[in-house]
Amino acid sequence: MKNIVALYGVPRSGTSWLGQILDSCPDVAYRYQPLFSYRFKNRITTEDTKEEMERFFQELYEEKEDAFLNQADKRESGMYPDFEKKSLCPSVLAYKEVRYLYTIPLLLEKFSRERLKIVGIVRNPCDVLESWINAPSEYKPEWDIFKEWNFAERKNEYRPENYYGYYKWKEYIKMTADMQIKYPDAFFRVRYEDLVKDAEESAEKIFSFLEIPFDAQTKNFILESQSRTEENAYSVYREKRKDRLRKVYLPEEIREKIIKDLKEFDAAAELGYQ
Repeated sequence: MKNIVALYGVPRSGTSWLGQILDSCPDVAYRYQPLFSYRFKNRITTEDTKEEMERFFQELYEEKEDAFLNQADKRESGMYPDFEKKSLCPSVLAYKEVRYLYTIPLLLEKFSRERLKIVGIVRNPCDVLESWINAPSEYKPEWDIFKEWNFAERKNEYRPENYYGYYKWKEYIKMTADMQIKYPDAFFRVRYEDLVKDAEESAEKIFSFLEIPFDAQTKNFILESQSRTEENAYSVYREKRKDRLRKVYLPEEIREKIIKDLKEFDAAAELGYQ
């Protein structure tokens, strides 16, 4: 392991798709949500030294059999692909998280001038919320969206590592704006909407920033991921990246409240979300 890539984003913002784009690089060893896994639960904290974080990364890199970290069930079902790798020991460790987003500044503070880079994906909050309420294992039908859309108390359970709801979306967006200014050589922000519009061009920019090769396997996966659809909320295959047929839509009253609030949120203006 020579370099480390971390992919962060709030839930339902496109991290699964972008994560598989990263995994398609033959020189990447990819792991899924390690800080949420049984194996590495809560391994990065505000009290950790750089050496302790290094030890975590090395253990994560060496852990190749854990079914959760490798999402074995999704690969077996066809929701995720299997990629060819250059060797049993790729030089880049990559992982994704949709929880524990507060670890972003902790990592950048200690590693920003060395071998770690972070990609932060962002998405329009109305689309994030609508995708959330249509995810069967993440939003229960008996919940009241008028009570949940802002703080998501039922889902977040007041745990700081959870980032559901509009309030936590704003917290994350402000953080990404700050990190992009403070660590321009180590933090790269990408809009989900740009990835959908031209996935190949966006991926090439990301790979160039991360200094990893963009080859035929990545190009072929991007093409395939947008050429067929697997009707599952967690599949990375969606024809032309169109939204799936929604069973539930975000109420217009909530949408209007968000749009009104965004007009006073400067960090959203530069993303085109106002």
